[in-house]
Amino acid sequence: MITATWWTFFVAAVKSLPLVLGLIQQIKSAADAKANQGIGYDQAVSDGLKTATEQLAQADAAVDEAKAKQAAHPDSDDGRDISFRRD
Repeated sequence: MITATWWTFFVAAVKSLPLVLGLIQQIKSAADAKANQGIGYDQAVSDGLKTATEQLAQADAAVDEAKAKQAAHPDSDDGRDISFRRD
């Protein structure tokens, strides 16, 4: 037989169930957000490294091109970038 005390406890537990479920959902949402933030940071670092690698490759190509032009015209200014001046 269920006494009034147990019945009161049961009713209170049932009434608080939506609050408990809401709390669990908030905890799960916070955990998911933290996980997604970590994934976003890792992706941003990866993208930054990829961009830096591409830019370094472009700079290396420009240096190689300049060296080739200078080697082809060692005794004239034809192999130099005449728009770059230190006046």
